[in-house]
Amino acid sequence: MIRVSYETGNHCMTMDGHAGAGEYGHDIVCAAASILMHTLEATAMDNQTVLQPSVSKRKGYARIQCEPTKRNKRRCEDIYRTIFRGYELLAQQYPEHVTAYTI
Repeated sequence: MIRVSYETGNHCMTMDGHAGAGEYGHDIVCAAASILMHTLEATAMDNQTVLQPSVSKRKGYARIQCEPTKRNKRRCEDIYRTIFRGYELLAQQYPEHVTAYTI
């Protein structure tokens, strides 16, 4: 099971675990979850001057936290909410493989 947590007050999203919905390299649930986290990372890095991201990754785990400038806090929140909405939709479609929750 992939567990995704979104710490709204800390601008932090963590993904941990494996979907187990298919063979390694052919798991569409894992691919969908991974691309959402890659999108968050790429967006944060594209805006690193104003979002100040911190990225930690290893197999089956990713954590991205931002410390946006005061002026860009709303923009950061919008980015995180959009990505998290993707995880919520994935969890609705594949509840036995993904769970998404806010902290």
